[in-house]
Amino acid sequence: MGDVKAANILIDINEDVYLIDFRGVYTKGWVEKEKSDSIEGYLQGLQNIKRRPFELLLNPES
Repeated sequence: MGDVKAANILIDINEDVYLIDFRGVYTKGWVEKEKSDSIEGYLQGLQNIKRRPFELLLNPES
């Protein structure tokens, strides 16, 4: 856990959203390192995605 970031979001032709690839990696700026292996880390990453939707559409690696 801890790899929750915009680059790990897929949207299909039906506009269904899939969150992928959350295992094994820590991405600085998305989840605090000490929370990277927890449910709290997932929630923190998802909150970061929700806070910056337009920035993420223009630059998903930001």
